[in-house]
Amino acid sequence: VDPFANPGYSARQRAYARYGGSQGVYTPEFILAGHEWRGWFQRQPLPLAQTPSPPVGRLVLEIDGDNLQLTFNPAPSAPAHLTAHVARLGFGLSTAVVRGENAGRTLTHDFVVLTLQQLGASATNHWQTRLAADSRGERQALVAWLTAPGQPAPYQAVGGWLVTAGTDGQ
Repeated sequence: VDPFANPGYSARQRAYARYGGSQGVYTPEFILAGHEWRGWFQRQPLPLAQTPSPPVGRLVLEIDGDNLQLTFNPAPSAPAHLTAHVARLGFGLSTAVVRGENAGRTLTHDFVVLTLQQLGASATNHWQTRLAADSRGERQALVAWLTAPGQPAPYQAVGGWLVTAGTDGQ
């Protein structure tokens, strides 16, 4: 049993497949800029764009304790009623496998989605919520992104490490 499985995560993967961003639904799956990226299987570096894309606006994420605030200052061409999403990621997790093809092994995991919150569409480009709690992992990061209506691919994103007790935040 996958201790990190969540029906909502599988539904999101199916949405990417319907949208054409991936060829299937599997775990682990890595989506980069709205499209399936398999290079991580071969430990390839992330393919970063060589030419800058036109600016879409600036997304700012602020955290005060468990209170999260997102503000988007859009470029004039930005779509209206963007939806905000926030994911807490865990790093340095491990799972002792007792059955199946990996029986007897301990698997290590990074970039595990621990919580995923959809904050809904906003006409004001401002969102506030209480960050969903989850203490698993040696380190954690937070990523937030905006999607246009009917599009699962991110329109704008921001992220960084969470500073927790016992970490230096780097």
